[in-house]
Amino acid sequence: MNSIELKEKKQHDRRKRRPLFFHRVITFLMYLLSFAISLTILMRPDAKSSLIIILSTGAIFATFGSAISSLFCSFQNELMNRIMTNINVLQTDILKQSKPWRRWPFIPRIFAGRLLNDDTMFQDLSNPELSIDVGTHEIKITIPTVQEDFYDLQLISNYYQLKKYKKAKSTLFSTKYGEKQTDTTKLSNEDEYMAYNCLLDIWTTIFKYRVSKYVMHLGCGLTIFGVTITCIMVLVS
Repeated sequence: MNSIELKEKKQHDRRKRRPLFFHRVITFLMYLLSFAISLTILMRPDAKSSLIIILSTGAIFATFGSAISSLFCSFQNELMNRIMTNINVLQTDILKQSKPWRRWPFIPRIFAGRLLNDDTMFQDLSNPELSIDVGTHEIKITIPTVQEDFYDLQLISNYYQLKKYKKAKSTLFSTKYGEKQTDTTKLSNEDEYMAYNCLLDIWTTIFKYRVSKYVMHLGCGLTIFGVTITCIMVLVS
C-alpha cells in the first residue's frame, strides 16, 4: 500500500469512526451536564442547612433522575420495536429478499491491528445501501439492521436526505404512477415509493431513539451524582 492509498484509507477510517465518536462525546456531555446540575442544586446553602434537608434533597433528586431514566427507557423500547418491524417490512415485504443481509453485532465497524507475525489486519464493515431516484438525481440511503448501526452509521446524512427530498419523491411517484419497474432499484414505482417512506420512518425513529437515549443518560447521571454528592455531604457534615 503506497502513501497515497494509506492516506486515503486513514481518511476513510476517520469518516467511519466519526458517528460513534460523536455519540460517545454527547453521552459524556450528558453526564457532565448532570454532574453540573447536581452540584449546583445540592450545594446551595438552603439545601445543606441540616442533615435532614441534605438527605431529603438528595432523595428527591435521585428519585427525579430515576423517573426520567425509567420513562425514556420505556419510550426507547417502543421505538426499537417500531424500527425492527420496519426493517423487516423493508427487507422482506418491499425488497423481497429471501435472505436479508444482517450485521453480526460482534463485528466492529472498523478494526486495524497487528498480528503475532507482524502482519496488519484491516477490517471494514459496510451496510447495504439503497439508491433511490428523487427526480433530479439519485440518493443513497444506508439500511441499518441492528442496534449497533444506530450509533456508528451516518444518522444526520441519511435522515437529512430523506426529509429533504420527500416532496420530490412524492412528485416523481405521482408522475410515474403505474410504471412496472424503475431504472434505479428495479422495483415497481409503488414499491420504491414505499421503500422511501419506510426508510424515512426508520431513520426518523432512530433519531428519536438517539435523543431519548441521551435524555436517559442525563437521568442516570442525575441519580448517580445526586446520591454520590449527598453521601459526601453527609460524611463531611
